[in-house]
Amino acid sequence: MDTEQLPQSAPNTPDPGATSLEEKQNARPDHVPNKFWDGQLGTVRTEALLKSYSELESRMSETTTEIPDSPDQYNVITDHPALVADSDINSRLHAAGFSQAQAQLVYDLAKEKLLPMMDAVSGNLEKNAEATKLENHFGGQEKWQIMSREIGNWGQKNLPPEAFTALSSSFGGVIAMQQMMSSGEPAILANQGQATSGMSETDLKRMMHDPRYWRDQDPAFIDQVRQGFKTLYPG
Repeated sequence: MDTEQLPQSAPNTPDPGATSLEEKQNARPDHVPNKFWDGQLGTVRTEALLKSYSELESRMSETTTEIPDSPDQYNVITDHPALVADSDINSRLHAAGFSQAQAQLVYDLAKEKLLPMMDAVSGNLEKNAEATKLENHFGGQEKWQIMSREIGNWGQKNLPPEAFTALSSSFGGVIAMQQMMSSGEPAILANQGQATSGMSETDLKRMMHDPRYWRDQDPAFIDQVRQGFKTLYPG
């Protein structure tokens, strides 16, 4: 007797259309943040994305288009002594519809771009004024050019670099170098000697490197150096 063959259960084969939760989560594109990705459905959470975009747009609108009721309500921050809030400028910014952030940007740009230009122009004007004073002192441009070369050569040879740079940047410093050059300080180097005051030429030269001599031009200190050279090299 043939026994009826019972149907055997089909093997447990994976459904090709089914996708595991892990696969859905891993399917998130790199440019989609986790908070906008639905790992269970494997899709973008459009509602969350639209809500976040709306909030961002609202914040940007508040910071870029909010205009104070009056020019004096601009809360401009300046951290440079030469740059202060100006009521006339603020009035013009307000009339042009500038927001708080835009008005602040104007002052920030002035600090970043205009102040360095103003300093450069001011420095050039001061240098020109000093040069004019020196030309007048030495009897004209031609004589000053000759003297400037002599003083420059002497200063570079006999003074420390920092002293020469400091002195050559001002009218008073140039005159001081010219006086030192004329009196033989410190170019009296023919012989070593010992001053009656106990200071040697090395001591005197060391004193000339002191900022009190070349930068501050302390009269008492300078006179002490001169007297020391006179004692070392009388006549």
